[in-house]
Amino acid sequence: MIVKMTQNLEIKIESQINSLEARIEKMQERFNKDLEEIKKSQYIMNNAINEIKNTLEATNSRITEAEDRISKLEDRMVEINESERKKEKQIKRNEDNLRDLQGNIKSHNIRIIGVPEEKDKKKDHEKILEEIIVENFPKMGKEIITQVQETQRFPNRINARQNTPRHTLIKLTKIKHKEQILKAAREKQQTTHKGIPVRITADLSIETLQARREWQDILKVMKENNLQPRLLYPAKISFKYEGEIKSFTDEQKLREFSTTKPVNVIFKCGSPTQISHLNFRPLCLTVYLMLQGGEGGKGGGGGGFLSGSEVKPSACNAGDLGSIPGLGRSPGEGNGNSLQYSCLENPTNGRAWWATVHGVAKSQTRLSDFTFTFRNQ
Repeated sequence: MIVKMTQNLEIKIESQINSLEARIEKMQERFNKDLEEIKKSQYIMNNAINEIKNTLEATNSRITEAEDRISKLEDRMVEINESERKKEKQIKRNEDNLRDLQGNIKSHNIRIIGVPEEKDKKKDHEKILEEIIVENFPKMGKEIITQVQETQRFPNRINARQNTPRHTLIKLTKIKHKEQILKAAREKQQTTHKGIPVRITADLSIETLQARREWQDILKVMKENNLQPRLLYPAKISFKYEGEIKSFTDEQKLREFSTTKPVNVIFKCGSPTQISHLNFRPLCLTVYLMLQGGEGGKGGGGGGFLSGSEVKPSACNAGDLGSIPGLGRSPGEGNGNSLQYSCLENPTNGRAWWATVHGVAKSQTRLSDFTFTFRNQ
């Protein structure tokens, strides 16, 4: 009985072992199959990763190449800009040299405008200067008359469409004689030739005339600031600053000089103009700033001689605040500068009123306090 039970138990255990081995074998097969699939997936992923790496390396290589090309282009642009700057500087130098050359050629000349055309030959207009001197400047003497080197009508050909006579150009041997004649003509104000009004001027080129016109606004501001400006031949500005005579050939150099100088504020309304007290015509105030300190382009608060346009403030009462924006390098050209003011007092006297104003002239680099009085007359 016991033997039979033992045999049955052995058979049962062996059956279970065989069943377990079969299950383990199936699990092993499934595991091997899954492992093979994982290996395949890993292989595919590795290939994809390698492709991505290769793509990234190629992209990085192209980026590096593009950066090198951009760097070279930037260097080239710097070279081109520097070359253009040098060319512009050379062109400016050539223009200045040409203007100086023209100025030197014309420096001995005077131009007489308004002398009627004559049918006679050249010998007659050689006597024009002599006749003008005898008629207008009898005390000048005959020395200048003998110093005429060359005369001609300009332009050389007569334009039938023009009713006005051609100008008469007279070349003298010495510049001092030209200056004497021009000074005498300015002092006399009205010069005549055989009773007909004529004008005597320096012989200036179109370029020089344009260059001189460009100084006019600055000359006006300098005069208001009592800098004693002068326009020197051919087109150079000169003025007195801190006891020294300063001269400049172009506005840029003047602006560069002005960046290190203090702020000065000039107020103008009609004539006369005074810094602290000025005749204030009804509700008009034109503010001129000689604003110096800080270089800037359009739209910035740069240095240089600046002028504001006319403004019309209302009657000023004590405590009122106001501002005058848009002060620019020339009328109509605004920038970041502003003039702020506040009324301190406003006593009335019949129909008239006046007010003392304190304000601040403001630029990007500095402030300048000022006090002035205006009144309605």
